[in-house]
Amino acid sequence: MTIDKKLDWNIQTQEVGNKLSQVCGILGKLKNTLPTHALNCLMNIYHALFQSKLMYCITAWGFNNCKRIDVLQKRAMRHVTKSKYNAHTTPIFKHLGILKRIDTFNLSCLMIYYKFHNDKLPIFFKDFPSNEIQTSRPQRATNIPNRFINMEIDLPVTHPILPFPTANRENVKKCVRHYVPKLINNGYLPLNCLEKIH
Repeated sequence: MTIDKKLDWNIQTQEVGNKLSQVCGILGKLKNTLPTHALNCLMNIYHALFQSKLMYCITAWGFNNCKRIDVLQKRAMRHVTKSKYNAHTTPIFKHLGILKRIDTFNLSCLMIYYKFHNDKLPIFFKDFPSNEIQTSRPQRATNIPNRFINMEIDLPVTHPILPFPTANRENVKKCVRHYVPKLINNGYLPLNCLEKIH
C-alpha cells in the first residue's frame, strides 16, 4: 500500500455515510407516522442525529470525496419536508435555513481563520499563513482569459490576502493550511464579513 493511500479519508467518509444512511432511514419512517404539521419535530431529529454527525471533525475529512454524503443530506431534507423523492433541494435548504455539506465545511474552515486572527488556535498552527495583507510582490496570475486582461488588478489571485502555501503532493493540499488561503483569496466571503474578521 502506498503512502498516498494511507493518507486519504475514504474509510472515515464511508463510516460517516453509513451512520447518516441509518438516520435517513429513521427520518423516512417518521415522516409517514408523524402528522403533517410536525415539521419542527423532524427538524429537531435532523439536527440531533444527522447534523451533529455531519459536523463532527468535518475540517479533517471534508476534503475527501463526499458525493454520497451530499446525496444523503438531500434525501434527509426531502424526508423532513415530506417532499417527493426527486424534488429540487436548493429551495428546501434556503427555506429551512440549513447549510449544505460543502458550506458547512467552508464555515468550519473560516471559523479556524477567525480563531487564527484572535490567537485562539493551538500551537500547531503557529506557522499558519500570515494574517498580514500581502501588498508587496503580488502573485501574478497565469492564463488569464482575454476578457479579464484589463481587470487583472481586480482578480483575487493577483493580489492575495493570504500567501498561498506550496506543496509537492496533492494529498498535502487537502488540509486547512492550504484550503483556508484558497477560500479567502478566491472571495468566498463577502467583503464586509472579511472586514469584520480583520
